[in-house]
Amino acid sequence: MVVLVAGGRVDRFVALGLLASLFCIGLVQAVDLNCTFKASCSGSEVGLLRAENDSGGYNNAHIELMNDSGTNYSYTLCCDTDVNHTLNNSCSHENRTIVIRINGTNDTHAQEPGIDTYVESVCMALSPGNLTCEYVNTTCSAGYSPFFSMASSESNGGLENQSNAHLGNYTWYTLSVCCQGGNARPSVPILQYPLDGNDSVFERNITFDWQDSTDPDGDEINYTFNLSQATCPDDVYQNVTPSTYTSGELCVDQVFWWKVKACDPYGCSAWSDLWNFTIASVIGVTFDVNNTDFGSMARNTTDNTTDNTPPPFEVNNTGNVKVNVTFKADDPLYDSEYLDNSSFQYKAREYETNAYASGQETWTNVSDTLTALFTNLHYTASHDAAYVDILVDLPYNETAGYKSSIVNITASYNG
Repeated sequence: MVVLVAGGRVDRFVALGLLASLFCIGLVQAVDLNCTFKASCSGSEVGLLRAENDSGGYNNAHIELMNDSGTNYSYTLCCDTDVNHTLNNSCSHENRTIVIRINGTNDTHAQEPGIDTYVESVCMALSPGNLTCEYVNTTCSAGYSPFFSMASSESNGGLENQSNAHLGNYTWYTLSVCCQGGNARPSVPILQYPLDGNDSVFERNITFDWQDSTDPDGDEINYTFNLSQATCPDDVYQNVTPSTYTSGELCVDQVFWWKVKACDPYGCSAWSDLWNFTIASVIGVTFDVNNTDFGSMARNTTDNTTDNTPPPFEVNNTGNVKVNVTFKADDPLYDSEYLDNSSFQYKAREYETNAYASGQETWTNVSDTLTALFTNLHYTASHDAAYVDILVDLPYNETAGYKSSIVNITASYNG
């Protein structure tokens, strides 16, 4: 009876890798805003301010706050927008923008908000989204909607038309007050996997995962994913949907940083938190077949495992790095023969295609010194397994009895 048993050990080293880069650009969408002086606002409109002049018109007018408790002025600047957005004139609203300042609650003059010497604010908030205003001595810029115009009849230290000013409709004065409603950006993504600081990630092709973002405008969302490593350029992937991304193969034993932002067609959220992880190199070699039994043999007869009867050893790389595999015997197989002769030999053979870069594929004498078996045995599931064939040629002078040897298969990783 001739029986062989495989054992093994592993050694571990380090690898490096590089990444490439792309870039992301965001756009801005303007929301239509319409503001008109009227005797009263309709149900869908919001009043920004009240105005009236001495002769009963709304040009060359003084200003009154909407919530002033005194006698109401005759005209209101009424504003509305599209059905997906709402306006609010409260200065306590979280999205509020100060459109102008005035020097009292009624019968007062106007001032640009950037000067801020007047005590009362006239505000408007857009929801969802944000409101920005400009003050230009020309027509409104592209994307901006006209609200009103303003001018002063006196010099104020270089602040002509910016303070101590009367109001009029958009065409009345030179200094135009124009505002733009901007797109509401999606919520910031919340990262989920791999966890921050994780230094035991195993897989080389990682499926990154984060919580879905929401968009207040109901716009379609995609994501921009950023992956970086200290010595490499950033990898940036745009238009990622849904809220996962599976990377290409990443290098081991390096700290990676990742973050995500959510984008609609017009702009992006802020970046998420920045998390890091490390893929630890793991050598895991197993023997799906770890013994082979040649049964009873007569002296001067030869058998081997190339016909899979008896079965060869089957070596599987269950780690996440390519390994070099070596082979030796711990003890002689025969009583009459020492190791390192043609009566006891081995060779490599592929089980799965492209399992290794090169192998000892011709019969080689088994010795008690580690000798090459495979180089770069792969770790990918579809080609991570290989055979070790054994040949026994029973010597003519071998004594009868049970014969066995333990062979040692060692895997090492050198990066």
